[in-house]
Amino acid sequence: MTFTSTDSYILNAPSYNYGGYPPHSGVGVLYSASTGTIAADVNGGGTELSFWYTSGYGSLELKLYSGSTLVASASGVNNYGSNSYLGITGTSFDRFEIVGTPNFFSIDDLSVDATAPVPEPATMAALGLGLVAIARRRRK
Repeated sequence: MTFTSTDSYILNAPSYNYGGYPPHSGVGVLYSASTGTIAADVNGGGTELSFWYTSGYGSLELKLYSGSTLVASASGVNNYGSNSYLGITGTSFDRFEIVGTPNFFSIDDLSVDATAPVPEPATMAALGLGLVAIARRRRK
């Protein structure tokens, strides 16, 4: 996963005063400070994304993309001072955005279920030819 947003920070205790943005577990959160967006490319793609969040001033939206096409979205509500769960399953994607409206939010326990790599057709053809060659060699 490669994060592409410019204002996302990992904040850890004790230097981070949790205030209204408590972690769901552990001592740190991923925090979006000014633009209100955390975005990342998921290398190899995924089929499930979930996390716990705290939104201070408004709603939160999770958007999944395949290329530049929006393929799924889910919304969460303002929950300042507590944690709520948000996730999407069963949708293939290679990029995601978590957007706070108007901004300020934190996420914790981000989980991405990566898609199993699918062999390219050329790889499968080479494997098939290799198996045929082995079978012919054994017959002789």
